[in-house]
Amino acid sequence: MKKLNDKKIRLYGIPILSIILAGTMWVWEPDIAVMSFWLHFVVVLIDDTLGWIACRSTLIFFRGKYPSIAETRRRIAWSLASYVVITALFVLWHVGLLNTFLLPEGTDVGVVYWMKEFGLAIVCVVFLAGIYEAQYFFEQWTDHERTTKQLEFKVMNSHIEALKNQISPHFLFNSLNSLSSLIRSDPDEAEVFLDEMSDIYRYLLRKNSRRLVTLQEELEFAQSYLQLLKKRYGMGLHCELNISEGYHQHLLPPLTLQLLIENAVKHNVVSRSSPLYIRIFTDEMGKLTVANNLQEKKIAVESNKVGLSNISANYKLLNQPDIVIEKTDQTFRVILNLIEDPDANLYDHVLGLETK
Repeated sequence: MKKLNDKKIRLYGIPILSIILAGTMWVWEPDIAVMSFWLHFVVVLIDDTLGWIACRSTLIFFRGKYPSIAETRRRIAWSLASYVVITALFVLWHVGLLNTFLLPEGTDVGVVYWMKEFGLAIVCVVFLAGIYEAQYFFEQWTDHERTTKQLEFKVMNSHIEALKNQISPHFLFNSLNSLSSLIRSDPDEAEVFLDEMSDIYRYLLRKNSRRLVTLQEELEFAQSYLQLLKKRYGMGLHCELNISEGYHQHLLPPLTLQLLIENAVKHNVVSRSSPLYIRIFTDEMGKLTVANNLQEKKIAVESNKVGLSNISANYKLLNQPDIVIEKTDQTFRVILNLIEDPDANLYDHVLGLETK
């Protein structure tokens, strides 16, 4: 939370508030008029300064406890309730001070004066609290807009990089080599392999520009992608899908599964003697998990970090919970939130272009 910068408001607000309260009550209440206005003003100034400090501390406390825009109502409600209590106590203390030390003997102010001063003080406090809250809300809104723009910029850059690197040149080279071998040894299988490659690049061109796609679409693409990988790794790569049909129409950013599968293959040993097992499954909480056994390559793999950061940025931009990454000695898993929103397809547009 940012430090509260209200020096100017305090510098001008406290004296003005004191003049309003002291002057109004000096005119309204005949018993107060028997004492010097400036003496009354000094007393009110001291009271208002202490009360301002108390209310300001309360404001800072509740901003820390309920900082977000979504918690604005709760923050305001608790703050106003605290202001009422603080104001009532300070006005009561002020009345006691007047009756005990400042007014001539036999001249006392009572409940009517307390109610008048309390009512006037509450109006002023609520007005000032509104100024503070409006300033805070504007700062939050500005920060939110700035963060959103930064995320949009990051996602746009990620999409540009993804278009270049989604299927790495190394993977394409290996796929073409596999295709070349299959053409000579098994033309029928080569035709199937070529169809899978076509499906992959067709999906990339059509879906990469969208914000959200259905889980069913992602699974169909992931299966095509896995078929190509299995042609290369054979029995070294195993993938288990356990997806409840009830989640097939839920949404997630496109190419998410491909990025996670690619990440698993890229950073782990994949061989017949040390097979890589990838599990993709859903749970009853609407979460999608992609997990693999951890057998990291001894030689560090150079990474452009497009994968996980791209997925995370997409989820943040869609105001969704961030992805959860869990790593142990044996497993690596990424947990994603599946989006269930009838209006979510409104996000399905190209960044800067219309989807066709």
